[in-house]
Amino acid sequence: DPEPLKRRIVALGGSSTGGAYQMDDLDQFWPKRLEETLSARGHQGWEVVNQGVGGWNSLHVRLYIESQIQRLDADIFVVYIGHNDILTTSPAPYRDLYARYQRGGGAAAAVSAKLSELRLYSGLRFMLLGLRDRGGAVAVPVEDAADNLSALFDLAEANKARVMLLTEGLNPDPQPMRPYAEMQRELATSRGGLYLNTAEQLWQTGEPDLFLDDCHLSQEGHVRLSGWIAETLEGAGWL
Repeated sequence: DPEPLKRRIVALGGSSTGGAYQMDDLDQFWPKRLEETLSARGHQGWEVVNQGVGGWNSLHVRLYIESQIQRLDADIFVVYIGHNDILTTSPAPYRDLYARYQRGGGAAAAVSAKLSELRLYSGLRFMLLGLRDRGGAVAVPVEDAADNLSALFDLAEANKARVMLLTEGLNPDPQPMRPYAEMQRELATSRGGLYLNTAEQLWQTGEPDLFLDDCHLSQEGHVRLSGWIAETLEGAGWL
């Protein structure tokens, strides 16, 4: 008999989701840990596909999903994001960069048909060159991030998928993430999604070894994050 089709969670975010370095072991990151956790909790019918890419912010995520949502065939999007939006800078105002992208006619890069290879898709990087450490404005202001994430909800709803938003952790204190977290909470609440303030949860543990640096999680940090996500999905009846 053919193996039954699994339901799919698509994980989205930057380097805390998809890795930043050539030798990162993505089996240690929260999407793979989430799949393992779900299986251990009796939810073997779910797979988690990691589509995080180092350096991506909410605009990259939005444009990627606009072009790939049908191919990804997600039941749930889980989005762990925030740091690259409001704690990195852009050499030009965000809206100017977005207008430049729109004049260019959209994302033209092709991707492999294999879902396991989709995370390598980098065709959207053309529009945010040199964002990090170049001075200038915030890469994606909170109000623009809200537009990007709202567009994700629109796309998900049109494709019968759900969205869970997570606030990216910051070490040692998540205070700079709080306006972003409030935006995510309000958006998820108003759009029928789920929200989890993982930045606050990581901080409240009082365990600095959950981070490798200011934002990237340790192996234990990824394990904790995956457990919180699984518990929240279960509690909402989404599994």
